[in-house]
Amino acid sequence: STEYGDVRAVEKYKMPKELATFGFDKNEYCYPGVLPKYTEPKLPCDLNVGLQEWIEKKIKDRHDIDPLLKTIYDCKIPVHNVDIITYRNNLNKILLTPFSRYNWEIDVFRYNDIIFLNVVHLPEENPNDPKLKKFQYYGYKFEQYCTNDDTSKPVDNRDQFFSLR
Repeated sequence: STEYGDVRAVEKYKMPKELATFGFDKNEYCYPGVLPKYTEPKLPCDLNVGLQEWIEKKIKDRHDIDPLLKTIYDCKIPVHNVDIITYRNNLNKILLTPFSRYNWEIDVFRYNDIIFLNVVHLPEENPNDPKLKKFQYYGYKFEQYCTNDDTSKPVDNRDQFFSLR
């Protein structure tokens, strides 16, 4: 008991465990995902290298939740104790709302007591600010330095890895 009344844990949270993986290749083909292996980057690394050749994924209005559902179905993951199914980015948007300068939308629907959150991309969410684009590229380039032996190839962020937890 505290000065604020009787405080009890309602739910115990544990470290999530991986249930399944999936990914997309540059042709948007969904496949069982393989996490790229970490390789210690050779320092110093110039994150500006290849910026002009960057192969950027196209942003869709809605990021389809079907690959999540297909992976859950194919891997026979039980969902009877699941409350929410979503991409992590939706939770980031909700939790970072007080600090965000951008509007956002999330499609929400309920089926069999499970809440599904689907990504909606708004035009102003990805402004054409060259400085912001450059910093986004830096993240992808750094990932390339840490997961790829050949860093001379253009950065291609159409290949994506997802982990269901």
